[in-house]
Amino acid sequence: MADTNSSLLVQPYFFTVSLTPREWVQSFFITVMTKKIPDFTDLEFETVQKTVNERFGKEIEIIRGDAEVRLNPHSTDMTMCPVMLWKEDGCQFVIIKQGQHSYRPQFFYRVIDEYGTGINDYPDIADCIIALLQTQADHHSQRMGNFPTG
Repeated sequence: MADTNSSLLVQPYFFTVSLTPREWVQSFFITVMTKKIPDFTDLEFETVQKTVNERFGKEIEIIRGDAEVRLNPHSTDMTMCPVMLWKEDGCQFVIIKQGQHSYRPQFFYRVIDEYGTGINDYPDIADCIIALLQTQADHHSQRMGNFPTG
């Protein structure tokens, strides 16, 4: 049986700290739980803005904000995440930044009609926005009867 009073040596980049296992676990969870997901960079925003404008052929207003999101579908924990939102042709779009280089796209017509691309984590925002717009365009065509469903 392990001695819970023994010290655990933790060596961060520039110093050494001696903590008991209990102190280390508490420190780890406090650090993880308080770590904020970084906001969208200007480059990420410009990539989305250019792609959306090109898709719809006009300047679309994209709003930056934050939303509480359940990152793990098996948990009830909510995490505050940066989001980009816009609305066009009766459809609302959202890109959720889940972490550094981690994006989740969704679109919906009504709150109960929520759709995604089938991939919940894109490491590249350009791939994320292209997949989102293509999936929504295909879905819209099916809804209008302009695209075969079978």
